[in-house]
Amino acid sequence: MPISEPLTPSFGHLSTKLLQPPVPYSAMWRFTAKSHTAPRPTPVVRGCCINNESDRTERRKLRPIDRCLKHPPLPGKDGYDTVTLEVIDRLKGGDGHNSQVFTFRLLDFASKSQLLPQKGTVLVAKIYDPLYFEDDEGHLNPFLCVDKYYTHEANAYMALSEFQGQGIPRYYG
Repeated sequence: MPISEPLTPSFGHLSTKLLQPPVPYSAMWRFTAKSHTAPRPTPVVRGCCINNESDRTERRKLRPIDRCLKHPPLPGKDGYDTVTLEVIDRLKGGDGHNSQVFTFRLLDFASKSQLLPQKGTVLVAKIYDPLYFEDDEGHLNPFLCVDKYYTHEANAYMALSEFQGQGIPRYYG
């Protein structure tokens, strides 16, 4: 099915059976990531993550992957560190989860900071991926929700930076 082709009516009104690619975060999957400073936390107001009528219409007409391309993550600021990682095991995740959490091995890095652990270190990663977000059968807007979750969590780690590695996990961005 071409990316621009709308969903067929067979999916029905806000069906949870949307076409999604398989979850890529599985053992031995390798990827490169760049450090990132999150934007300011998104405002939290009543109904801030609820779909409106145009969101529900979009959900019926576009494939999930097309919606993700239409709604990129909030911009932040790229950092100076680039790392190559290999997934070891998924701790929590897959379709229908608000975040993907897995262990991975740090294979390689290019860094201007001295903060990264040594190559071969096993770490835990958390990814907020709207493609696999549990949207409560169309009630929640996955893009607004993951932006909220990510910006609030990343900024909390920055606010608590003096405690990282001593009671809370170390955050690498």
